[in-house]
Amino acid sequence: MHIQEQMVTPPQTVQYCRDEKLIGLVTALINAAFDVYDTVVVIVTQKHRKDLYKTLTIEMLANEKLMLLDAADLLSQFMVEDWPHEPRFMETMETILRPGCVIGRVRVINELAGILCAEGKAGAAIRIEELFKTLVTRQRCSAVGISAVCIV
Repeated sequence: MHIQEQMVTPPQTVQYCRDEKLIGLVTALINAAFDVYDTVVVIVTQKHRKDLYKTLTIEMLANEKLMLLDAADLLSQFMVEDWPHEPRFMETMETILRPGCVIGRVRVINELAGILCAEGKAGAAIRIEELFKTLVTRQRCSAVGISAVCIV
């Protein structure tokens, strides 16, 4: 990866926005990834997935470089007693990311920490962000955590 690319796309960032702005932000992040031919993994709530299906174009939805995943389903795969289980998290995420990493860079846009925060699990939310930091150093990917639920 070029130094300039690293400066433009930090390996891990967190974006906060109001719920009504979230779909616009996610759409902009998807467009930015597609502009440089990156694969995009979007992990959001069922409601936000439905909103994205209404907002994204047919061409975007049909793009094999886009994966829309349900956050609750994903959390159920690696949360143990309300805490992220690191080996399960890494295995789950690496399985998801591996196909995209083979052909180029992958950007992960997720609201996992935001969901946990909304459930009163701030410690688990912070741990998810720490695990993403570890993940992005292992994989050729960047992670953008988005949160519409922790904002007052």
